[in-house]
Amino acid sequence: MIERIKITIKEFTEKLSPDALEIEVIEEGGIYKISLKTEAEATYIGRDNEKFEALSHLLKKILSKVVGEDARINIDINNLQSKNDEALKAKASILAERARAFKRDMELDPMSSYERRIIHAHLEGAPFIKTESVGQGADRRLVIRYIESKETI
Repeated sequence: MIERIKITIKEFTEKLSPDALEIEVIEEGGIYKISLKTEAEATYIGRDNEKFEALSHLLKKILSKVVGEDARINIDINNLQSKNDEALKAKASILAERARAFKRDMELDPMSSYERRIIHAHLEGAPFIKTESVGQGADRRLVIRYIESKETI
């Protein structure tokens, strides 16, 4: 299966750019973690990550036909996703500290379900903090709520 994924990615990306692309695929518990390394970062990432998001979306759709519709696929190009995840966790930690210090809820800007999941998981079990997603569709956002005691979780 991993070889089929690599071949599919290679065929797709060769149409985008002739530049060399290093492909690594790891399967862990039904999640396919795909790491792509390239010198042509502008081709695959773009300004404000718009190319990365579009490419990631397309590759996930294509690969879901290869590995199955219910498989989870994570794509990272030049460790961009890992860096973004760490920045998101740092922001969430700062906002959780503010929520505790000021004893009030902190609302984040709208974000994707993936980004909300990262924050929910990161703050799970944090003292006096509860996370909750609110809103609909593209306006769905995460709220970091201050709670008086751990027992009320």
